[in-house]
Amino acid sequence: MDAAARAGEPYDLVLMDVQMPGMDGLAATRRIRALPGAAGALAVVAMTANVLPAQVSALREAGMDDHIGKPFRRPELLAMVERWGGRLRSQVPAEPDVAPPVLDEAVLESVRDSFGAERVAGLLSLLETELAERFRAPPTARTRIAEDAHAMIAAAGLLGFTGLSELCRRIETAARGQDDLAPMIDALTVARVEALRTLRTLRDPPSPSGPV
Repeated sequence: MDAAARAGEPYDLVLMDVQMPGMDGLAATRRIRALPGAAGALAVVAMTANVLPAQVSALREAGMDDHIGKPFRRPELLAMVERWGGRLRSQVPAEPDVAPPVLDEAVLESVRDSFGAERVAGLLSLLETELAERFRAPPTARTRIAEDAHAMIAAAGLLGFTGLSELCRRIETAARGQDDLAPMIDALTVARVEALRTLRTLRDPPSPSGPV
């Protein structure tokens, strides 16, 4: 990969497997970062099951820009590609300036096409129940918060709640480390209410009004 980058191949993004034979992802990323010019600034996203704080720190120290946990869901991967694809590291802000919509309807429709409306209705109901019951622990209960956030990442992302999924991913990482959780919990409070409102609307759509 570093040889291809050095040769000027027009890559938009490197999705880097961390555990590879011969040269692992950390070593490969360090070699990319040592390249001159735009090749060395190519965005690198780790694809790994190693998401504990110390492991994430090692990814960052090697020069990786972000990570996506395995097993990942298609919406999560697409969101990561949208965020980093085709940009140099310096061109991507630490956080998006504009909040994503509560529900990505295209993702939800795609899941309906794949699994059927009845099964998706059951998954939406389950997500509503889980979201209503989780995140009741105090901010000091970091392990419980991390567990709740982890449970929501895939469930929310699969059904199109990609913004909530990404926020839960960040909360899990922060809760397993020493980062300040307060701002993220405040954001989660708002996102949770909005998601529950949207889920209830999907379950009980408003009746059409107007003359019969």
